[in-house]
Amino acid sequence: MSATPGQAVFGLIVRRDDDLGPPSLAQAVVSTLVFYLTLATSGLLLLVSLFTRRKRTLHDLVSGLVVVRRHTWRNWALTAGAGSWNMRAGHPYT
Repeated sequence: MSATPGQAVFGLIVRRDDDLGPPSLAQAVVSTLVFYLTLATSGLLLLVSLFTRRKRTLHDLVSGLVVVRRHTWRNWALTAGAGSWNMRAGHPYT
């Protein structure tokens, strides 16, 4: 599925940042390990997402993964602007 149950409920999937392909086993392992490392710090490292351009967490940045909307990925709806391809037209961050 390339998504946690919670992500699947909200129509999200996890893909590689470079080409939107499915994550490799190594990327999944790295993402999981760094996620649990952030939890070991009381979740404080999750605050990294507040300061990144596309609101990506530390485990996404380190593993090279990105969370996208399922319908956007299916349509390959790439829009203009760096980092805005995952947002609908008219979104304040596009």
